[in-house]
Amino acid sequence: MAATVVLVHGASAGSFTWRNVVKGLEERGIDAVAVDLPSCTKNDPTIGFKQDAAAVRATLDGIEGPVVLVGNSYGGVVITEAAHPAVKRLVYQAAFMPPTGVVPLSEMQPAAAPGFMEAIKFRDDMLSELPEDATFGFAMQQLPPDQVEWVRSHAGVLMSFGTDMEASITRAAWDDTPSTYVVCTEDRAIRPEMQREWAKTRASDSVEWPSDHCAQLSHPDLVVDLLAKLAEENGA
Repeated sequence: MAATVVLVHGASAGSFTWRNVVKGLEERGIDAVAVDLPSCTKNDPTIGFKQDAAAVRATLDGIEGPVVLVGNSYGGVVITEAAHPAVKRLVYQAAFMPPTGVVPLSEMQPAAAPGFMEAIKFRDDMLSELPEDATFGFAMQQLPPDQVEWVRSHAGVLMSFGTDMEASITRAAWDDTPSTYVVCTEDRAIRPEMQREWAKTRASDSVEWPSDHCAQLSHPDLVVDLLAKLAEENGA
């Protein structure tokens, strides 16, 4: 039996970004679960990556058998913190991949492509938002035209980064769990050269795609093919 694929979205987003991937995996007989992170659903400025990781672990607790755990963008921070014995493979898709003891924000800022971090707006209530023009310009510039209106109807998610700006990674899951890094060469959010560096020095193996930041929306077939293969290889 193939492993269950658990999908973790990026900042200011939601499980909706994985819709086409979930459908594609299920059509191949592979169970897939897309998580909605509390930092993007609770509108609580005290929630950060530690609480997001706890939510992912709670999801993993409810799954029988092995798991392939996937993170996109900020989701890479979450899956790194969410170490769990059920996870047999980690997948970082254009995602941050911080080491143990590192404050994620210290890696996120210098790795961001020019203009991306500046595009994030912080409100008076300390919730952040990514304006629509930045969403489509930095993260989803390859989005197929027939999906633009649908994504627009789901975008504009408010997000919290927590109040502890010095919180660090407790134990990087990729230290002892095999990992695949997906370098997205047309990414305008996380610099591709940083992705290649993490793929070379931190991941077990890697692939490169000519994709923007959100391959699950712009190139779902590539994502489904890779995850189906890994789910079969890491099944029970």
